[in-house]
Amino acid sequence: MHTTASLFLNENEPLLLEDFKKHLSQISPKSADYNHNDFTRRTVNICDGECQNGHSHCEALHFPSNLVLNIVDGKMQLGQWQRIFLTELDKSKLRKVQVQVLGE
Repeated sequence: MHTTASLFLNENEPLLLEDFKKHLSQISPKSADYNHNDFTRRTVNICDGECQNGHSHCEALHFPSNLVLNIVDGKMQLGQWQRIFLTELDKSKLRKVQVQVLGE
């Protein structure tokens, strides 16, 4: 329900999580020049207290907007090391997650 937060499935291994952070900072560094951050030119979708978060939106391009999991006998079917992550790509804030269960 948020553009700069995403759900994904991967291994919960501390060094891998550090690799994820490094990878994202390399593909969308905060210090890069983003048109989205230029409030003198940007005239749409601006809120009070808007932060410069062009990098967060660019990072979000690499994540799906949804996650589908199978539930069998009331349990999520995850691989041995798989975990569900809510990834915050912007500043810390309250987020909402929508869950939809299909089937019997």
